[in-house]
Amino acid sequence: MTNTISTNDSVKAVLGKPANKKGGFGKTLVTLAILAALGAGGYWYYQQYQAHGGVQTEAPAYQTEALKRGDLNITVTATGNLQPMNKVDIGTEQSGTVAEVLVDANAIVTKGQVLAKLNTDQLEDNITKAEAALISAESKVAQAKAQLTQADANILKAEASIQQALAGERQSSAQIQQVGAQVQQNNAQLQQANAQIQSADAQLAQAKASSAEARANLGRLQTLYKTSGGKLPSKAELDTAQAALQRSQAAEQAAKSSADSARANAAAARASISASQANVESAKAGSGASSANVAGLKASAAATKAEKLSAQAALEAAQAGVKEAQANLRSAQSNLAKATITSPIDGVVLQRSVEPGQTVAASLSAPTLFTLAEDLKQMELQVSVDEANVAQVKEGQAAEFTVDAWPGRRYQGTITLVSLGSTLTDNVVSYLTKLNVENADLSLRPGMTANATISTQSRKDVLLVPNAALRYKPTSPDEAKPAAPGQQSGGLVAQLMPRPPMQNRQRGQGQGQGFGRGQGQGRRGGMGEIWILKNGQPTAVKVKIGLSDSKSTEVAGDELAEGDLVITGSGAGGKP
Repeated sequence: MTNTISTNDSVKAVLGKPANKKGGFGKTLVTLAILAALGAGGYWYYQQYQAHGGVQTEAPAYQTEALKRGDLNITVTATGNLQPMNKVDIGTEQSGTVAEVLVDANAIVTKGQVLAKLNTDQLEDNITKAEAALISAESKVAQAKAQLTQADANILKAEASIQQALAGERQSSAQIQQVGAQVQQNNAQLQQANAQIQSADAQLAQAKASSAEARANLGRLQTLYKTSGGKLPSKAELDTAQAALQRSQAAEQAAKSSADSARANAAAARASISASQANVESAKAGSGASSANVAGLKASAAATKAEKLSAQAALEAAQAGVKEAQANLRSAQSNLAKATITSPIDGVVLQRSVEPGQTVAASLSAPTLFTLAEDLKQMELQVSVDEANVAQVKEGQAAEFTVDAWPGRRYQGTITLVSLGSTLTDNVVSYLTKLNVENADLSLRPGMTANATISTQSRKDVLLVPNAALRYKPTSPDEAKPAAPGQQSGGLVAQLMPRPPMQNRQRGQGQGQGFGRGQGQGRRGGMGEIWILKNGQPTAVKVKIGLSDSKSTEVAGDELAEGDLVITGSGAGGKP
């Protein structure tokens, strides 16, 4: 019953679900044909079973491979294109008509070498205009400097006049002070003369009184002398009285002279005072004129300074005009220089896209006139690494690649960059990876398609087993024992029929990294199990799993020895 169920299950697994009624007759014929074949095969197998006394005597046979040492290399493949290490697209910064093209594609050029020239007639005219404008601006600067120099001279002259006027003003003030002192002195003299007049008048009055008294005394004595007949007074008394009168008259005359002299002195003092006062007024008038002159000179000096400021501003404007003219000239000269297109590097011309007579325009989207490569002996291979493999790829790893132009030749390269940014193409994520490539014989050319194999990890002289050994597992503990027909290796139907998908198999056979995604019987760096044939019997051995590629896996274990027979599969009668 068990075999019948197994056979039915096998048939269902092969045939799939029943078909719908439409087209069912064809499906029925196919089913009948398969059942007929199965019946014939079963009958033959039964006859063989009876011929051996009803007992299956064949022992199970194992597929084995010897455990051996070898090298294991894990690789990642990628496709890309070759590019120069430094490629330069040359356009133009100046619009115009191409007059000459001096190089062609494949030409070897050096830095600074002329590649092409534009027509320069208009550019040369612009330089002539700029030079004339510069000369005009420089003449304006010279004129402004002369005006500024004249303004400085006028300021110095005005300041000298102010100082001179201030000196005259100070002199007038000194004269006023001096005349004032003279007036004070004359007033003192006048006061003294008036005092002398008063004293002289008093002395004159006293002298007159004394003279009158002496005259009266002399007259009285003379009258007495006449009256006494010459007897009285005596002659001596008369002479004395006469002398006293003369002295009084002399004193009176002297007092009068003193009074006259004092009055003369007073008149002279008054005259001096009048003259001094006139001098004071004159000095004051001179001082006022000096002050007015100083004020006028200061106003003139202020106007002159304003003229200087104006001249200074004119000079600065003229100097700015010179700078502008110089800038315009430099710009015109630069434009003329840009009309000569030169190579910025030492290299080779990859492409020429310009012809004489062609009009070129300088703009943000200016066309490329030449494409140069710096050195084709050193090139760069740019490949796209799939996101599933990018974690294995590192800078410094070695790689080899082929190109369609040289199918039998393998080139070497070294990874210099693994881009952090991704590229999405047709919903596939990849990462740009750059490799440095030697091209000493110049057999490689820019743009060639290359298929690269990157060596990510390698092991030298390690024990290797086929990947099938890690997937193998006996179907039952007594697999080596005799089995009845229809039961061996899954039964007759199982041997005659193809196995259903994934039946009795480990799902997911890892490649490139062993069982790094949990597929198979173990993980890289983890533990697994293989079966070794010892004395005709399978023996399970625990192993440590290392690197793995699409065929072999690195293993290690104390029970392993080179040459051990590792079981990779089994089958009856020595068949798989």
